[in-house]
Amino acid sequence: MTEQRKTSIDPITAQEGSPPQNDWQELARQLRSPSGDEGRKVAVSMNHANMEMIVRAFELSELASDQQLLELGPGNGAHLQEVMHRWPGICYTGVEISETMIHEACTRNQGLRNIALLMTDGQKLPFGDQAFDRIITVNTLYFWEEPAVYAAEIRRVLKTESGLFCLAFVDDESMEKLPFTAHGFKLYNLETAGQLLADAGFVIRGKFSETGTILSNTGDKIDRTINYILAGRN
Repeated sequence: MTEQRKTSIDPITAQEGSPPQNDWQELARQLRSPSGDEGRKVAVSMNHANMEMIVRAFELSELASDQQLLELGPGNGAHLQEVMHRWPGICYTGVEISETMIHEACTRNQGLRNIALLMTDGQKLPFGDQAFDRIITVNTLYFWEEPAVYAAEIRRVLKTESGLFCLAFVDDESMEKLPFTAHGFKLYNLETAGQLLADAGFVIRGKFSETGTILSNTGDKIDRTINYILAGRN
């Protein structure tokens, strides 16, 4: 008789070998919307794996004082102290689908001024048209349930002419190497993501790719290509 076991993957210290399929499914679910104690662990893992990528997205976004900034999916907000220190004077709004992450981000950053953190359903943004000068999102693209609709929604709340949207994500060839991406991830490269934005009415301002080695959510060191797309609207 084979013993059935229930396991919990620590996304930082995962041991070598192939965990049961349902473990990868659970990790994929937590990456989409972290919840509970396991979600908090996954969020810390994401901080380790993605902090450089997150900061780079902010750098590429040409931030300046008095801008209205929206971030889609800030997770536990571990980067916000640095963001508000490096770009003082911006008005930051973060939206999350995870109640656990909203609680974590609020707790971590309760002393910061000019920030607001809100829950959304991940489909509609609760803001008026042309509300933001800058919009940033890192590693959320894979989870957009209706990509064309959501891209159009992001464009709706971005200001015309001066507005800039930074979309940051890991290239599909890199993501395909990770076992958990088989469970509910939609993967993109620069061409397919750029076409998604163009079809939604964005004007592509620039595309960038950078490579590096990180400790992934499987606990393994991997080489990956990170893509950044900068887009505006007329």
